[in-house]
Amino acid sequence: MGYRDYKLLLCSAQTVTEEVSDFYINTGLVNPKWDKGWPLEAVIIVKTAAAGGTGYVIHVCHKATAAPGIGETLTSMTILNADLHKGAEIKIRIPEGVEILQYLGLHFADITAGESMVVDAYFQPVTA
Repeated sequence: MGYRDYKLLLCSAQTVTEEVSDFYINTGLVNPKWDKGWPLEAVIIVKTAAAGGTGYVIHVCHKATAAPGIGETLTSMTILNADLHKGAEIKIRIPEGVEILQYLGLHFADITAGESMVVDAYFQPVTA
């Protein structure tokens, strides 16, 4: 694991279960202008392997307010439980050139009922 800015940390050792997991950071600005800087990616590190069900669809989302809800999906990735083993590192690149809103985060949606895993998740500049 490379550089990690803890201000971009979404969750640490967090249990992710059936369609209830949303994690957002407040950039502190209505328009943080992240679309102008270095490309970003969401990084999810599996601490305890996924169990039950089939897998997850992980959405990178943003929204203008702190109100509950998923917000607008910027991109998403479907990952099966077989790929969510302990130590797995999933990187989801945020599309470049998109004006990011004040709240940026992840939404974990289970494919079937019963999924559960423990993860760390954060944003970082895109790495090779």
